[in-house]
Amino acid sequence: AKEAERRGLPNVKTTPLAFDALTTDKAKHLFESNNIYNHIELEARHEIELENYLKKVQIEGRIIGDLALNHIIPAAIKYQNDLLKNVNGLKEAGLPEAAYASQLSLLKQVSEHIQVVHENVLAMVEARKVANNISNTREKAIAYESKVKAAYFDLIRYHVDKLEALVDDEIWTLPKYREMLLLR
Repeated sequence: AKEAERRGLPNVKTTPLAFDALTTDKAKHLFESNNIYNHIELEARHEIELENYLKKVQIEGRIIGDLALNHIIPAAIKYQNDLLKNVNGLKEAGLPEAAYASQLSLLKQVSEHIQVVHENVLAMVEARKVANNISNTREKAIAYESKVKAAYFDLIRYHVDKLEALVDDEIWTLPKYREMLLLR
């Protein structure tokens, strides 16, 4: 970013806004003067690129929601229940809290991550619904980038990664990253 600024180059941070470069006067002149595209074709290319981006983010958002709600959260809840049974069993056995403090701490961590993932997946779905009501393709793509992708993807991913590290391998229904790295 600093180097781009030093050189006087644009530093567009999001894909939908980067596509606007196709429709600048400079781009239109360049493509038209070289008989590559006319301004109508450039506008069409701009629209197509925005629609492709939009569809990819829509699909990714749906997949994130589906994986979280149908695989990750159920596996994490199953593990949470196993931990809860363990903690309650140790309590019933009359052991002091110090004897099961680690399990209790793990239970709290898993519970917090489940809650954050669930809340943010539901919020992301609502943000997608709002963005889907926008009729202008450029504005819709910008909304998907800022209100859906930037707002939720990394946050959900962070907490899912934490759950992946905490939940027992036998319960986790998806391949874990470390497992995929070691596959040949």
